[in-house]
Formats: sequence, C-alpha cells, structure tokens
Amino acid sequence: MRYIAIPVDVRSPSNLTRLLEADPDASSAGCSGATLSFIESLPSDVLGEIFLHLPSLASLASVAAASCKRWRAVAGSPDFLRGFHTAKGSPPVISYVTTFFTSYPVRDNGDLNNLHAFFGAHGAAGWIVCDCRHGLLLISQDGGAKVMAVCEPMSNIKIPIGRPAGDLYAFSYFVDRFLPAGDDDGRETFRVVSVQHDGDDWMRTAVYDHGAGAWAFRSWVAGIEAPTASQRGLYTTLMHGAGCVYWKYPRHGRLLSLDTATMELSVVPLPPGVSGKLPYAVGETKNAECCLVAVSPDPAVDGGQVLQVWHQRAGGGGAAQCWELGQQVPVLELAEVAPARHRVRCVRAVAAGVALLGLEGGGPTRSSGKHVALCLESLKVEAKFVAAGLIFLPYQMAWPPVLAIDKN
Repeated sequence: MRYIAIPVDVRSPSNLTRLLEADPDASSAGCSGATLSFIESLPSDVLGEIFLHLPSLASLASVAAASCKRWRAVAGSPDFLRGFHTAKGSPPVISYVTTFFTSYPVRDNGDLNNLHAFFGAHGAAGWIVCDCRHGLLLISQDGGAKVMAVCEPMSNIKIPIGRPAGDLYAFSYFVDRFLPAGDDDGRETFRVVSVQHDGDDWMRTAVYDHGAGAWAFRSWVAGIEAPTASQRGLYTTLMHGAGCVYWKYPRHGRLLSLDTATMELSVVPLPPGVSGKLPYAVGETKNAECCLVAVSPDPAVDGGQVLQVWHQRAGGGGAAQCWELGQQVPVLELAEVAPARHRVRCVRAVAAGVALLGLEGGGPTRSSGKHVALCLESLKVEAKFVAAGLIFLPYQMAWPPVLAIDKN
C-alpha cells in the first residue's frame, strides 16, 4: 500500500479543478505549481483513489469534464466506475421531467440551469419527451411518426433518428424508449427500442442501434394484449426496472414486460394482493435492483393505507422470477408524505430508490396536484412540488456522458 501526502483537500471538486487549472508559475488557492506537477505525475490508479473521495457523481463529472483527457479516461474507466457506483450508489434523481418540457427539481444542482435552458428552447419548438434515462432524453415531433432525436441536455448534443424507410406499420408504434450501452472498444452508444402493434394482440419490436446506424425488426408475437389504459386506446406509461421495461394492464393483475437484452415480450404477474386498480409503479432501488412500490388499502391501520415495497427475486430451480415483500409501513406514519387531510392517490415513478407519490386532497375534485419524492431507504421526503399532469420521468445525470464530444 502506498501513502502519498497531498497538500490540498481532494474531497472538494473546486480544489481538484483548481489543481488542474493552476498556473505552474504562480500559487493560487493553496495550490502551488509544484503541487500541480506532482498531481499530474501520479499513476492512474492513484488518481482513481483520489476521485473516490469525491462526494457524488455530479462532483465527479464536474471535475473530470472540465479537465484533461487523461483525467476523463480515469474517471470513465469501467473498473473505476464499478467501484465508484458501489461506494456511492446509483446516480440520484435530480429532477422530474414532464412530456411537455417542464421540470421539477429534487436536488439543488448547478447543472439544472443547462436542463432548463434546453427545455425552454425545445418545448417552444414543439418537441415532446418520450423517455428519459441515464442522462439522456428521447424526444419527438409529430408524435414520433417521422422525427425523433436522442439528446443530452447537459452538453446540448442532439442526434436525429429517422424512422425506417418502407415500413408498412409506420403509424403503429405505441412506445419509443432507449437503452444506452457501451461498445466493446469503450465507445459509448445507445439503442432506441420501439414497439409496434397490429390489432389487439400482435406485437413486435424495432431496435435502432446508434453504433450501426440502422433499424432491425424482430418477429411478430401473437397472443399478447396491448397495454391500453382505457377504451379510448390510450397506452399506459412505461416503467424501467433493471434491464426491463414494463407497462400496466389497468384491469388485470399483470404487467407487460420487454426484456431489453433479448427484446422479448412477455406477461408477468403482479405481487400478491396488488391489482391494476391500486396505485403502484415498477422501478429501481438505489442499487439498481427491480422493485415495485404499491399503496394498498388496509382498514386495520389509521388512515386506511399502507405503503409496500416489493423486490423482484429469481425463482429457484429455473422457475420464473417472483416478488418478495421488503417493506410495509402505514402511510399515515409518514407524516411528511400524507398528513391527516391527504391520501396517496398514485405512484408516479420509482427510480434510484426514490418514489414519486401523488397526493389527493379532501375537496370535491380529490386531486390536489401535490407530489412528494420519498426515499425508500430512509422513508424521508426529498422534495415536494405542486404540478398537474399524468407523466413524470425521473432525470438522472449519467457519467461518463453517453454523447460527449472528445476533447484534448
């Protein structure tokens, strides 16, 4: 084990940035040219140990993105990121994004200024948000029938995606989502996954690979019902959970599942006692495991509601995955969430171990527009806001940036 004395506090992102930008012939912020030369001469593994002292993913991105190519290579290497995410957990939710380019912050993060500026420009131009994942937005015009783009608001990079030519089912897409994934040679790319339907029970997936620049269609699958929310043909909101995408069947105790590794569609059951009529959402824990958060009626507790957190577990002996109850707590005990005059009306989204709950009031309309972001680990409220709308997508900053432009 090596012990190296460094005469600055490396836990501060501003100090690390000043180390790189300092004038070698001058002294500033307690960082001399000798210290700067010393830092630049450190082996990559030692730099990685220093970066592990940074408090969050946002601070890591702030330091490495503003620095040299070598620092970015260290901070973006798979081995370092595995250790960093193990120590810090998954990237936190910093904002909730709606379809029509409004956002509601969860944490005070300077990068949100970039997000707001991007939203203002694209919302005014008629774009809508289809999906939000790993710091990227999938946006579309004309309902996504012709024009789509994947963009990274923090760097203002936007990559247009055209629909495949000659598709006889071009207007039958009911969802577009993306899955960023790294190539074997370390380049970052993404895939856009669209699902088409023909009638009520025929579906297939179409996958756009950014690396190949082409679409690929899977075979049609029969006997799977489209996840409509009502007789008017509205489709339910998609939900992400540990490599799968889920949709609700509002009238059934089942979920439509798309495995993004195999692009296979299937139908999976809900946990015992959870039905399509109850408030629930599928998402991910802080450790990126699939979970389901539901609010169930229980006349035996004050307030009549309990919050349940179910975890998806692999079945033994090759059996299908099943749900295991991890937490159950009366909603009324969560004083910051639902005081006596409020009840939980819906679970909007679950990501990075945070559940976004919509509350109802006691008036004739029932809908209060009040929302709380609840940390499932501590059962503490991380944010509150009032907003109307049906779809809220959790925005998590990603590192390394998937669409980043290489800099010297």
